[in-house]
Amino acid sequence: MIEKPLDWLLDHTDYWGKLGRKTKHDQAKLDRAKKLFSALGNPEKDFNIIHIVGTKGKGSVAAMAASIIAGAGIKTGCYTSPHVEEITERIAINGEYISESVLEKLITEIRPVVEKSEEPYTFFELFTAVALLYFQREKVGLAVLEAGMGGEFSATNACDPIAVVITNIGFEHADALGPTFADIANHKVGAIRPGVPVFTTAVESSGLHEVRKRCAEVNTPLTEIDFSSFTLPEKTNLKGKHQRINAALATAVAENILPALGKKPDRRHIVDALESISLPARIEIISEKPLIIIDGAHTPESMADLAGAIKEFSYRDLVLVISMKEDKSIEDTLRPILPLIDYLITTRYDYPGFADIGTIEHAALVARDRCKDFELHSADKVEDALELALRGARPDDAIVVAGSFYLAGQARSWFKKELGKKVE
Repeated sequence: MIEKPLDWLLDHTDYWGKLGRKTKHDQAKLDRAKKLFSALGNPEKDFNIIHIVGTKGKGSVAAMAASIIAGAGIKTGCYTSPHVEEITERIAINGEYISESVLEKLITEIRPVVEKSEEPYTFFELFTAVALLYFQREKVGLAVLEAGMGGEFSATNACDPIAVVITNIGFEHADALGPTFADIANHKVGAIRPGVPVFTTAVESSGLHEVRKRCAEVNTPLTEIDFSSFTLPEKTNLKGKHQRINAALATAVAENILPALGKKPDRRHIVDALESISLPARIEIISEKPLIIIDGAHTPESMADLAGAIKEFSYRDLVLVISMKEDKSIEDTLRPILPLIDYLITTRYDYPGFADIGTIEHAALVARDRCKDFELHSADKVEDALELALRGARPDDAIVVAGSFYLAGQARSWFKKELGKKVE
């Protein structure tokens, strides 16, 4: 049987994912990505690049910035991860995803180069190369690239950007980047380079000191975005204080970069972009009765953002369906949202590295502390957990699915089918 291009690529899934093994960051070091890009003719040198780094909000900021810049008349690529439902979501130009057929052609094209090199390339390195080739072939004027884990040793950092954006720095991936916050921060700020302007909405509690220190060391300009007075357009789909902060950062980046690209920032373009953008699994509302919200929150910080956004809605009872990876701080991640819920349904997404139901239940009971009592239920399969939640919900109840983008993707597909409606 002939191996399909996408199957071949997926066989290179990062060591800390599908292969069930952990690796140190130096196994994804920059020289390997640079060697691959060079063998492909350095496609990244044919367009401008904005590099987005940070612990949370990277994908949202990347999508918003790309949308604003595209609205100003520049053909703009956007490379983000992870995807929610389809792998093609990771690569887009002016908001349109790459087609599966084009994706497979590009994978087929790079395969001989990869096999000839005998380098142990990871999925992320290969997919980044595919994205860069696509952007080059389609003649984009600019591409917004979201870093993978870390920043300094991400394949995206093998490119030379015209701007570096650091959303914030939090305590995540300590097993690969840590063990300390300082270690993690060093990986993030390692993407900062001399002379390339840096933009951030980080505050003292989320890495601002480390960002300032690194910028001073390499003598590069830093713009700290004041998001306190920024307001989202009234008709936007973006929900939560954190998305207001992300939008402020994306707007500031676009406004500063556009003049260098020969374009004048226009407030109408910004408003249009923020009103029209839809971010799958980012406090995404897919039903009003009952209220169903899907979000990829999987860290204490992102779960706190989700909890804050939930408080803006009216509902009778709240049902939380959750599955998380075992390397996450499950107890700390659950703590911000437990005071809001009435029913907790635990399940396990069928993929290596996900925590078993008992682990999540134990973490929830420990994290409950002084929270109000909630009913605890479980289901071995994700679809059974979702059915349990939907079957028991009244029109004025709320269902929230969170804990992982993998879970969010499956939930999104399942609800799309069960509710008989199209989720854009």
